[in-house]
Amino acid sequence: EGRSDRSAADRYSARSELLDKENAVNGTTQSPPAPGVPITVPGKYSLQEAIQIGQKHGNTIVISSGIHRLRQEVVIDGNVRIVGESETTIHGSFVCAQGSSGMLSGLQIVAGSTDQNGSAAVVIGSGTWTLRDCVVLGSGRGNDALQIGGDARVTLQGCALGCNGTDTFESVGGAALWINGFATVKVSECTMLGMERGAFVHGCSNVDFKFSTFSENDEALVLR
Repeated sequence: EGRSDRSAADRYSARSELLDKENAVNGTTQSPPAPGVPITVPGKYSLQEAIQIGQKHGNTIVISSGIHRLRQEVVIDGNVRIVGESETTIHGSFVCAQGSSGMLSGLQIVAGSTDQNGSAAVVIGSGTWTLRDCVVLGSGRGNDALQIGGDARVTLQGCALGCNGTDTFESVGGAALWINGFATVKVSECTMLGMERGAFVHGCSNVDFKFSTFSENDEALVLR
């Protein structure tokens, strides 16, 4: 009987070591840092985990320099601030869902899909958001760069919105900035370029452009 118990303990220990190794690779659940202390990713946490912690404890998420490819879209449903170090590029999509708010700063976000049913690089459907000094790129194959809808309140400052230059551009409906619903959007010192439409505004949205430019789009601004 004692021999059987030792065998079970050995198996448990081996499994624990394997899980520890998987945690180190994938950034799975770890004990949270102190409230308000910045969290750097990649590192101890995955980006999605870091966002969940930041939303709960007020931690700023810092994404390190380099190119990062997301396995799946990042969903934000609380208040969080995400900033990039110099030359931080993320291949994937950010979805700012109901109840979300915060800031994205110093990031280059490139839509992860190049098919016609893919997501925009950033989708904001609710909440109060600021995008500052960001580059947001759609695939250029019918996918918008930045989509804003619902009753979202968004401020864009010093951003470039457009097409991912690594893909072949086809005029199939993509917009650098797509706005719908009852959104309120303030655009300052931004550039919308290289898409079929620089900005597409639909519905009852309130949009204010200041010191911004449209360049190399088939149509600069479309109001519907």
